[in-house]
Amino acid sequence: MSDRGGTSLLRTRGNQGGPGALDVLEDRGRTYAVHHDDDARTGGTIRLQVREVEWADGRPEFSDGPGDGTPPA
Repeated sequence: MSDRGGTSLLRTRGNQGGPGALDVLEDRGRTYAVHHDDDARTGGTIRLQVREVEWADGRPEFSDGPGDGTPPA
Protein backbone atom coordinates (compact mmCIF):
# COMPACT_ATOMS: atom_id res chain seq x y z
CA MET A 1 0.00 0.00 0.00
CA SER A 2 2.77 2.45 0.81
CA ASP A 3 4.27 2.11 -2.68
CA ARG A 4 1.11 2.09 -4.79
CA GLY A 5 -1.38 3.97 -2.65
CA GLY A 6 -4.49 2.77 -0.93
CA THR A 7 -6.45 3.62 2.17
CA SER A 8 -6.36 1.88 5.50
CA LEU A 9 -9.88 1.13 6.73
CA LEU A 10 -8.93 -0.09 10.19
CA ARG A 11 -6.37 1.75 12.28
CA THR A 12 -5.66 2.50 15.91
CA ARG A 13 -7.73 5.37 17.29
CA GLY A 14 -9.17 6.33 20.62
CA ASN A 15 -8.88 3.45 23.07
CA GLN A 16 -8.77 0.89 20.22
CA GLY A 17 -5.48 -0.75 19.45
CA GLY A 18 -4.55 -3.46 17.00
CA PRO A 19 -7.78 -3.62 14.99
CA GLY A 20 -7.89 -6.51 12.54
CA ALA A 21 -9.52 -9.61 11.09
CA LEU A 22 -12.01 -7.54 9.11
CA ASP A 23 -14.99 -9.37 7.68
CA VAL A 24 -17.99 -7.95 5.84
CA LEU A 25 -21.65 -8.79 6.30
CA GLU A 26 -24.52 -7.55 4.16
CA ASP A 27 -28.02 -7.69 5.59
CA ARG A 28 -31.24 -6.02 4.43
CA GLY A 29 -29.47 -3.58 2.15
CA ARG A 30 -26.90 -2.50 4.74
CA THR A 31 -23.21 -3.37 4.90
CA TYR A 32 -21.47 -4.07 8.20
CA ALA A 33 -17.81 -4.50 9.11
CA VAL A 34 -17.05 -7.02 11.84
CA HIS A 35 -13.60 -6.97 13.42
CA HIS A 36 -11.70 -7.21 16.68
CA ASP A 37 -9.57 -4.69 18.55
CA ASP A 38 -8.03 -4.45 22.00
CA ASP A 39 -9.40 -2.00 24.53
CA ALA A 40 -6.56 0.03 26.06
CA ARG A 41 -8.83 1.11 28.96
CA THR A 42 -8.95 -2.47 30.22
CA GLY A 43 -5.35 -3.49 29.63
CA GLY A 44 -5.89 -4.92 26.16
CA THR A 45 -9.13 -6.89 26.49
CA ILE A 46 -10.05 -8.13 23.03
CA ARG A 47 -13.40 -6.76 21.87
CA LEU A 48 -15.59 -7.64 18.91
CA GLN A 49 -16.92 -4.65 17.04
CA VAL A 50 -19.71 -4.43 14.47
CA ARG A 51 -19.86 -1.16 12.57
CA GLU A 52 -22.03 -0.06 9.69
CA VAL A 53 -20.07 0.76 6.57
CA GLU A 54 -20.85 4.09 4.97
CA TRP A 55 -20.08 4.83 1.35
CA ALA A 56 -18.55 8.00 -0.10
CA ASP A 57 -17.91 8.17 -3.85
CA GLY A 58 -18.18 4.38 -4.05
CA ARG A 59 -15.56 3.81 -1.33
CA PRO A 60 -16.16 2.34 2.12
CA GLU A 61 -15.55 4.43 5.23
CA PHE A 62 -16.48 4.62 8.90
CA SER A 63 -17.69 7.69 10.73
CA ASP A 64 -16.55 8.61 14.23
CA GLY A 65 -19.08 8.22 16.98
CA PRO A 66 -20.16 6.30 20.06
CA GLY A 67 -18.95 2.73 20.11
CA ASP A 68 -15.90 3.21 17.91
CA GLY A 69 -13.51 4.25 20.65
CA THR A 70 -13.98 7.94 20.04
CA PRO A 71 -15.81 9.84 22.77
CA PRO A 72 -19.03 11.49 21.55
CA ALA A 73 -18.84 15.27 21.11
